[in-house]
Amino acid sequence: MKIAILVEGATEVAFREKLREFLQNRLQQKMPKLKFIRQDGCIPKETKLKR
Repeated sequence: MKIAILVEGATEVAFREKLREFLQNRLQQKMPKLKFIRQDGCIPKETKLKR
């Protein structure tokens, strides 16, 4: 399983380790791959997000 996470910048990427810890405690052996996609500026919405 893969999870893609859109983040605005370095601040949001900083919570990556906390998210991994949280998921590992609950999912244990079924840990998904987390892909953080950094967007400079605003995160796209609606039609732009679907691309």
